[in-house]
Parts: sequence; C-alpha cells; structure tokens
Amino acid sequence: MNGAVRELFDERPAWADVEGYDVRDVTGVEGIVIGSRPLDGGGWAAPAPRAQAAFAPGFVKAMCAQRILAVADEVAQRNMASAAAAGWPGEADAEAAQAAFVAGVEWVAAMRAVCATLIAEEDATYGLNSHWPPCPAEAAALAARF
Repeated sequence: MNGAVRELFDERPAWADVEGYDVRDVTGVEGIVIGSRPLDGGGWAAPAPRAQAAFAPGFVKAMCAQRILAVADEVAQRNMASAAAAGWPGEADAEAAQAAFVAGVEWVAAMRAVCATLIAEEDATYGLNSHWPPCPAEAAALAARF
C-alpha cells in the first residue's frame, strides 16, 4: 500500500460500518467505499446511502421462464404439444412419452406456483436454486429429444 493511501486509512472510517454502504477491498486498501470521492483537503467523502431497490416481480417471472426454457425451449415445447396431441407418433413407447409429458406440465405448474409465491412474499432471494423444484428426469429426457 502506498504511503499516501496508508495515511488516509490508518483507521477504518467511522462511516464505513454504517448499514447501507458497500464496503469492499477493491484496491487492496480496506475502507475504500464504492461511490466515495476524494476531498480537496485530503481524506474521503462518504457516499450517499443507496436507496433500497424496489422489488421487481418481472425479474422473478423472468427467472422462472429462464429455468423452464433451459429444459425445453419454445420450439421443443410446441413440438412436444403437437406430438402429444397426435398420440406420440414416432415414439417407441407412447405411454411413457405421455407420462413424461404430463410430468413436465406438472413441473411447469409447480414452477409457476413458486413464482407466484415468491412474488407475493416479495422474496429477494428468488435466484436461489433451493426455491425452485427440479425438473423430473423423464420430462427433461423427453424435452431433449425435441
């Protein structure tokens, strides 16, 4: 650490521990706060506290859609729906294909239910895998064929 910076940060600034400030060791100097600015007379000015971001339901819906589309994109979904309506032509085991399709539809319903709950509770941890039900293996295997 260079001498000038060390002089400024012999002690951690009092405002660095205030809730709402983003304190990171971005330059190898503990105590520099993102958004702070140097003062003309030396030292650092504390940044204004960040406003709490409003909860955005659209982000939860996008997360849900992204997770569903990762298993079966829109083309695969249309093709599976068409095959189901036609009785699964070309599938060696139509009953197994239908069961896998139903499992996939039930999984999508469960995903949408979780999405609605996360939105209703304004749960900012919606990105955690633990919130979302896993896709049944047979449904994922069916989608991969389409």
